[in-house]
Amino acid sequence: MENQEILDEIKDELQTEKDLKKTERKIALYLLAFTLFNGVVFSFIYKGELLQNFYTAFMGLVIGFTAIGFAIGAIFALFPYQGFSYKKRYFRTALLCTLILQMIYCGMLLILSVMSWNGMW
Repeated sequence: MENQEILDEIKDELQTEKDLKKTERKIALYLLAFTLFNGVVFSFIYKGELLQNFYTAFMGLVIGFTAIGFAIGAIFALFPYQGFSYKKRYFRTALLCTLILQMIYCGMLLILSVMSWNGMW
């Protein structure tokens, strides 16, 4: 009876890890989509050469936002979550923080694009 309980715990833990990896992949895909969208919108909004603007935006979004997201993620990963170790919580939390930063930036870019179309900016 005791061996069966141990096997059930291991099976539940493996299933939870599979779900965690699946969620991390989804978050990474959303993050990639927002990064590309923000880079394209940025390159069209700001005046100048289109390719240079896209390169500048993409490097800023990839390097800057990722670094800030992972730094904030390190802090938020300190909070306990479903009994995961810090290492498992950190990557997921860092991805979520970076995604939230990208979403906020996307909202700001959309507001700026509306303002530029109306001649306000």
